[in-house]
Formats: sequence, structure tokens, C-alpha cells
Amino acid sequence: MVFRKKRDPRFRDIVLTAYFEQCAICRYDIKMNGAAVALEAAHIQMQSAGGPDEVNNGLALCVIHHKLFDLGAITVDQNMNVHVSERFVGDWGRKLHDEFHGKPIASPRRETMAPLPQYIHWHNEQIFKGVVA
Repeated sequence: MVFRKKRDPRFRDIVLTAYFEQCAICRYDIKMNGAAVALEAAHIQMQSAGGPDEVNNGLALCVIHHKLFDLGAITVDQNMNVHVSERFVGDWGRKLHDEFHGKPIASPRRETMAPLPQYIHWHNEQIFKGVVA
């Protein structure tokens, strides 16, 4: 039998509110009937690897950037700048690199909500498929 830690149902709302209900990378912010559409709360250190459901371990990301973040195609560094893996290729890979690589993510409402260094470090070491200089 496998026991899984129960997710905090408030995590999504807390993270999306912290980032003004927009993707921290591309600023996508479409809403329908007042609710964010295709915007998710991404764990920086995955919950399955012990990452907590806390705002400092979350980023508001559109579904595309969330998927790329989880796959290790993109990450953020300690200065909160986006890094795109050199393994991410194709026209959209070049577009993603040209548009976002080295650019800062959106800041949360308060500095106390910003990602903690240990979660960023974990993502860069365990998930990101590239080099963060």
C-alpha cells in the first residue's frame, strides 16, 4: 500500500493570488467568468519529492510553462531569471529561448512569498535538463 501526502486544496489559490493570477514567465492571464483559465500552481520541489504546499515552493504558471518546468526544459535561477535548456529544440524551442531566457519572472505580491533558494536549487539539480550558470 502506498501512502501519499494529501495536497492542501488552498495551495492553488494562494499561489495564483501571490502572482496576481498570471503566469510568472509569460504573464498569461486569461479569465472566464472571473476564474483563471489554464493557469496552475506549480510546485518548484515536487510534492512527490517532499516539496511542501507552501507559497514559497510555488509558481503560478500557464499550462504550457508548467509542463515545460516539470519536464526540466525551463527553470529559474537564484536571481529569479528564466533558463531554457539547450536540449529544448525546434522552432518553439528557439522562440522560448529568445523570448524568455535570462529574463526575470514576475515578482509575487510580497517578497515573503518569493521562492526559497532551497527549492530553486532542488529544481535546478534534480529536474532541469541543462546548466544554470
